[in-house]
Amino acid sequence: IMIENKDLGDKSQRKPNVKMIWTAPKVSLIELIYALHSEGVFNNGAADLKDIADYFEHTFDIDLGQYRRVFLEIRARKSEKSKFITTLNEALLKRMEKSDEAI
Repeated sequence: IMIENKDLGDKSQRKPNVKMIWTAPKVSLIELIYALHSEGVFNNGAADLKDIADYFEHTFDIDLGQYRRVFLEIRARKSEKSKFITTLNEALLKRMEKSDEAI
């Protein structure tokens, strides 16, 4: 007997219906991938960097190319090594401040 997997209300098990396109520069996605890997947020820290990069490439239908070489370039930045992460942090804090103002 086969039972179809119907929507049981558990959002964590459903795949999204919308396709998301990564529109920021590839270097930003690579910086994010390295940050997430460094923090160990996938598979309790056991996920391999290559597996994470492959997952993001598949999810966003993007070719990250030689992401390890790009990471070396990120490391070589003279100032603001984690430029994208810093921008994300600033944008989130700004959003929180605006939300606080609305209260």
